[in-house]
Order: sequence, then C-alpha cells, then structure tokens
Amino acid sequence: MVLRSVASRLALGVLAGSAIVLIVTGGLMLSHTREQMLEQTRHEAAAIAASASARIQGRIDGVARVARVLAGQLGTRREQAATLLRDALAVNPEIVAIGSAFIPRDTGAPKDDDAPVARRSPGGRIAMESHRADPEPYWTAPWFVRGLNCDTGCWQPPFRTATRPDTQVGYTIAIPGRSVPVQGVVEATISLEWLQALLGSLDKPAHASAFVLDSDGEFLAHDWLSYVGTRGSRPLLSAVAQGRTPVRITPQEGGRVSEPVWVYFVPIRGTRWTIGLTMPEREVLADLRRTYLVDLVLGMLENKDADAMIARFASIARSLAAVPVPGHPHHPLADLARRARAAGLASSEATDLPAALAGIRPETGPPPVVLILGSLYLAGTALAANDELPD
Repeated sequence: MVLRSVASRLALGVLAGSAIVLIVTGGLMLSHTREQMLEQTRHEAAAIAASASARIQGRIDGVARVARVLAGQLGTRREQAATLLRDALAVNPEIVAIGSAFIPRDTGAPKDDDAPVARRSPGGRIAMESHRADPEPYWTAPWFVRGLNCDTGCWQPPFRTATRPDTQVGYTIAIPGRSVPVQGVVEATISLEWLQALLGSLDKPAHASAFVLDSDGEFLAHDWLSYVGTRGSRPLLSAVAQGRTPVRITPQEGGRVSEPVWVYFVPIRGTRWTIGLTMPEREVLADLRRTYLVDLVLGMLENKDADAMIARFASIARSLAAVPVPGHPHHPLADLARRARAAGLASSEATDLPAALAGIRPETGPPPVVLILGSLYLAGTALAANDELPD
C-alpha cells in the first residue's frame, strides 16, 4: 500500500500507537493478575503447611518429652533401666521402641543390662532386647556417638529393621552422669507411617503434593511414595537451605518434576525437618490461562528449534496441540507435547489441523483465541482450509 497523504500517514501512526498501548496495558494487567494469583496461592499453601507443621510438632514433642524424662531418671537409676523402659513404652502407644545405652563399664565384657531396649512388635507385643546383640558394638555406632553429644536431644536419620516393614526414626538424648558429664543415651523410636498418613489427610488442592524433608535432604514422607527415602533435587535443597519460599522449580534446572512447579515450605519446630507443598504452575495459573491466554497449534519441520519456538510463546499460552506437517520431515508429536509440558503448558497430540482445532473448541463460553505456528506449510494448510490463500 502506498501512502498518498499526510492524513493517511497520521491515521496509520495513531492506529499503530493505539495497538502498542493496548499491548503494553494488556501485558501489565496480565503480569499484575499473575502476581496476585501467586500471592493468594502462597497464603493458602503457607496456611496448610503451618497447620501440618503444628500437628507434626505436637506428635514429636510428646516423643521428645518421654525421652527427656527417662534420661533424667536414668541418670541416678541405671540398675532400673529395663523396668523404666518397659513401663514407658506400655503407656506411649505411638512409640515403637525405647532403649537406653550406657557407656560399658568394661568394653571387653559388655552386659545385656548395659543397653536394654523395650520393643513393640507390629502386633503390639512388648519384648525386652539388648543392643549388645547389634551387628557392631553399639558404643561405636554413629547413633550412639551422636547421642552422647545431644544434651538437649536430637533426631537421628531414618532407618529400617529386619523385624518391621516400616521406616523408623529415633530421638536420642544424653543421660547425665554423676561423676562424668555423660554416661549414655536414651533413644525413643517412632514409625513414620503416621507421618505418611498425616500428609494424606491434609485438606490440600487435588493437584498439590505434600512432603517432609529431613536435615540431610531426604524425604521422610511424600504423597508420591516412590520419593520416600530418596534425596530432594538440587534446586529444592538449595531453596530450603536459603529459606527461599516459595520457589519455582523447572525440569531444566534439575528439578525432579516433569513441568514447572511452585514449592512452598515451612520448618517444623523442634526438629531440623521441613514440610512443603508442590503445586504445578499450570494449575496455580489455570484461571488466568482460561481468561487471558491463547491456545497454540504447532507443527514444525525437524530441522527447526522447537524449544526456542515454545519458549517464545509459553508466557501467553495455556495449551499446545502438536500436529504433523504432511509431506515433510517434522518433529514427532510426542516430542513436541513433552517439550510443551516442560514449559508449563497443557499439551495434546492431533492427527491434523482440523482435529487439533476441534480439541480446543470449548463446549460453552466464548470461542478461544488460537495461534497456529511453526511451519509455513502448516500456515498454508490453514489458509487453504479457510479459503484465504493469497493471490
């Protein structure tokens, strides 16, 4: 088009300026709404995590209290250890074992009563055992050495035994001595099944998953059971160490996730544990995407950079439908869909352009805004179907 007058030039300038203003204003509104939704989710997640933390703290405070009382008693009543341990276990059903381990008077000839343990079987029966039967000398075991230095009590790493199928964790505290600062330790052990059950009982969004991390970065409990006993990802542990909450984690950063997620967490007082919630970003921003964002249909030749294309449009899109480019070597549909999910988009695969558009069309509400992109061959197919081929 050739501009023949100042008026037409001015009109075009005004139109372009208005478009720029609309784009900038829309972008600012989108950004502001997004931040509001993230802040609202942060408050909700923090409330859930804080409530769960308080429940966990109440449970473990009870265990620590039992151990502290016993440590005080055994400081002057070593000979009555077996009786005290058995009685304490009988009245504390949430504890699976209570033991005391004293520094042996003679390491060459240790006795059973140097380290008695009252242990509850899965069926509820209480039996007396001794750490003297442990595979290694108990007085050189890591849990015992650490316990001697826990004047105010500390939680040990989780462990399993041959007699129980569940994961357990123990609280140890030093037993004060008469003529020496420390003469042994008390250990109170609980099963982590209750912790797993607590996560399942939380009133959290359907798309959220909860977890508890210990001080070594391992999952004590997780809604995804396969994660229990494994180590958290590098970006998650880094955020916990620095107290950065919430934190956005993506697969590209090394997160153990298939799409971008937001993680919210709080420390559990009285322990070095952390409870957190993970929420997929696509769910957190679902209402925003439904209101403001477009749907993408993407078909790309195999020699083109799919990640760069998806990244360019991910911030304005809510979904991506992968389609083939007929007659030309193109990216596999499953590959495009996987890359879209990694960018935080809902994704699907369609056999052709009409099928992709049919899958996007909502049953109710206004028609969606669809952006067809990728290959010029795909654009030609769309124009031909709409009888809009250029002359």
